[in-house]
Amino acid sequence: MAKKTPSLDNIDAAMADIGRQLVAPRAVEWRASKDYPREIWRALATIGAFGIGAPRESGGLGGGYSEIGRAAGLLSRHGGVPGITTTWLGHVMSVRLQIIGSAPAALRAALLPEFAAGRQSMAIAISEPGAGAHPKHLKTRAERDGDDFIINGEKAYLTNGPLAKFFLVLAITSETEGRKAFSAFLVPEDTPGLQRTAGIKIDFLRPAPHCGIILQDCRVPASHMFGTEGEAFQTISLSMRAVEDAVGASSFSGSAGFLIDHLPALLSPQLVAAKQDLLEDLAHLRVMPYGLSALAVALCAKLDDGGADAENLLELTLAFRLQARAFLAAYEGFLQKYEIEATQSLTSLLRDLTKTFDIAKAAIDAKLRKIGSTLLN
Repeated sequence: MAKKTPSLDNIDAAMADIGRQLVAPRAVEWRASKDYPREIWRALATIGAFGIGAPRESGGLGGGYSEIGRAAGLLSRHGGVPGITTTWLGHVMSVRLQIIGSAPAALRAALLPEFAAGRQSMAIAISEPGAGAHPKHLKTRAERDGDDFIINGEKAYLTNGPLAKFFLVLAITSETEGRKAFSAFLVPEDTPGLQRTAGIKIDFLRPAPHCGIILQDCRVPASHMFGTEGEAFQTISLSMRAVEDAVGASSFSGSAGFLIDHLPALLSPQLVAAKQDLLEDLAHLRVMPYGLSALAVALCAKLDDGGADAENLLELTLAFRLQARAFLAAYEGFLQKYEIEATQSLTSLLRDLTKTFDIAKAAIDAKLRKIGSTLLN
């Protein structure tokens, strides 16, 4: 890849080049790995990719969620390994949403240049073993002790946890009549009492790394609190989920394009000649990623216009998920109908995308039923 000064003007081409030249040739290897490839991280840092969405005065490239989403789509479209995109997305979304949006001024000034250069990273620690991210079941607590808070608890499912120098930990800081109020604290990895754990095994979206952490009497200064005390579940957890869904749509639509781009190589001339309806079915598949991409662009634009409001994004997010489900079903149905044996690369990618959309499926279906019920009232 030709080296250029990192900027938003050339970042799209650079992301596509990394996908095409560094990711795709080793896609099967990367999807089997539990460790994020350092050469990919270095390549992303070299082109300035960790600075997308961060202000130029802090070493970033500028831009917003639209630029982040477009870059994610290109990396997945040309690389075909959404786990690699997921790790990069986790970093830049944390910068834009948490560091820029919620960090105290002193921490923001200190962290932004390091994060925008990819020299340091952060993992968001919300979910807990056996509880997921449901606020009713979360147990980690932070007790005030003078100018500090002391945190005790355990967290799981930490995307990018093995790479993180910091953890943004959601903890209960008060409870009134059974109603918990949560705050978020930045905890450095070398804080006494913090220990990484293997966490719960996740066998898809590799090589995005995961781990857990145990916090035992971890003391952090009150100045490490992000946002307003007691309001972190709304401002940190719910908004993060909304942003993940919205920006993650770009990565999915890129991966859908990768699946389509590599489908014709599986079709022999004899098969095409023998099946009269194959071309029509193929065209149906071909146009579906365009619709997914349009919805993904709209989601990022809505984030840039109105912020990370889960309700503001809900119906558009659900529309994308329904179209994504339809695409996966159509793609698998095409392979089965024409008895096509996909390559290992395409099979593992299809599995990654399918299992990703199985996450929180019950909750999504419940939201759909709720929307449906409003039409009857």
